[in-house]
Amino acid sequence: MSKRGILTNMMSKKAQIMGMPYQMIFSVFLIAVFIVAAVIVIKPLVSSGEQTKILTFYQELQSEIGKAWVTESMTKTLPLALPTRVKAVCFSKKLENVKIENLNPDETKAYENLNLYKNKDANLYFYPDNSVSVFKIYPYMKISCGQGKMECLNLSNIPNNFYCFKNEGSLKITIEKKDNEKDVRIKI
Repeated sequence: MSKRGILTNMMSKKAQIMGMPYQMIFSVFLIAVFIVAAVIVIKPLVSSGEQTKILTFYQELQSEIGKAWVTESMTKTLPLALPTRVKAVCFSKKLENVKIENLNPDETKAYENLNLYKNKDANLYFYPDNSVSVFKIYPYMKISCGQGKMECLNLSNIPNNFYCFKNEGSLKITIEKKDNEKDVRIKI
């Protein structure tokens, strides 16, 4: 083989070796782009699933309390699901009437977080408040019944006017209406 043939042969091998890393780098780059695109697409889907869980929780609770309100008497335990970012669901007739000195430490933290909403017409609160506000959902809601959206939830049995149900992905809330009562109670 001539010098020129050896030199050409070496150059083509060098080009093959040098070409390989560029192909590898380009492949890794494409894989990274696909992963980033997948995360960008999947993240909103997960968030919308959590948002749906929160709204479904409220609608189911509202619906079951409405059904109990129109019956003579009823006791029912509701298995409800919430995203774990919501640590607790709290009930209070009016946040400004809470006896904070009698609350347990977890309820005190929840009350301090939710106290911003004491002037709102609500009786249901999600703790912490930013667990639902990231979905543009208010951390407070009002449970009411009938066409005129009447008061139908009696929270007078709640000690200190504030009670929280801990959430671990699901929680059970028992509602009760007795024969001689007009409104539904949350059983504690």
